Amino acid sequence: MLVLGLLLAVAAAAFGAVVTVEDWGGPTYPINGFGHHLGNLTLAEVFLAGVILCAIFFFGLWLSSVSSTLRRRRSMRRRAEARALREQYEEIAAERDRLARELESYRGQATDTATYPRESSAERDDAHRVS
Repeated sequence: MLVLGLLLAVAAAAFGAVVTVEDWGGPTYPINGFGHHLGNLTLAEVFLAGVILCAIFFFGLWLSSVSSTLRRRRSMRRRAEARALREQYEEIAAERDRLARELESYRGQATDTATYPRESSAERDDAHRVS
């Protein structure tokens, strides 16, 4: 849209400049532009053509302005989403680390306080002979 708007504005300005520099004479004015005879226009028709060219020019500028505004908003939205995802990732990583520390401390407490019955050497020898 930006390129289209700029092309419209440049084309309208160029056409207006070519028509303006032409030699005027008589009740109707011959309009020549870009090496071609475009027609004979009265002063009112020339004025109306100028108004239309001006409208096209400003429409092109408005179109390019809207395009850059939309692009800026889209970029800001993407940055905000990326920032939110990064924050969410950091929160999840912190939660994961906290849970890992809790698990380690729980496992450490469980192995310290647990008393496992020890087999006597005679019982171990009996178990090996049976197998």
